Amino acid sequence: MTGNLYPPSPTVLPKKLTALPTSYQTRALLAILSIILFFILYGALVVVLGYLVYWSFTYDIGYINKITILGKIGAIAGSVMLFFFTLKFIFKLKNHKRENRIKLDKKDYPELWSFILKICDETGAPKPKAIYADPDVNAYVSYTNM
Repeated sequence: MTGNLYPPSPTVLPKKLTALPTSYQTRALLAILSIILFFILYGALVVVLGYLVYWSFTYDIGYINKITILGKIGAIAGSVMLFFFTLKFIFKLKNHKRENRIKLDKKDYPELWSFILKICDETGAPKPKAIYADPDVNAYVSYTNM
């Protein structure tokens, strides 16, 4: 297949074609603030659970018998498990690579690459480093989580 597949660009565009409405900007700001609030609350939860672990170790049980010793051990074990259960999600970052997608190289698919690069040039979007054919979805953009 040869020839230019890219359609001619429009010559006249409305000035506010890509302007975002204030309702969208407000919702985006609320979403960002919600994410920030989530991280603050999550961090506070980790700190409070860390203090709970400290408190369960240092709390004086007063009268010592089998039940109070079992209660103390249960409080320590429960608080430590809850603390580590909450803390483990901070360190659980994985970027899964899909096995069923096919990389479309520039030399094998020059028309597709020129089409996409032309779109990037006209819209000011960043150029892709790689293009994949993926049977699971139509189209998506993925970034590393680091």
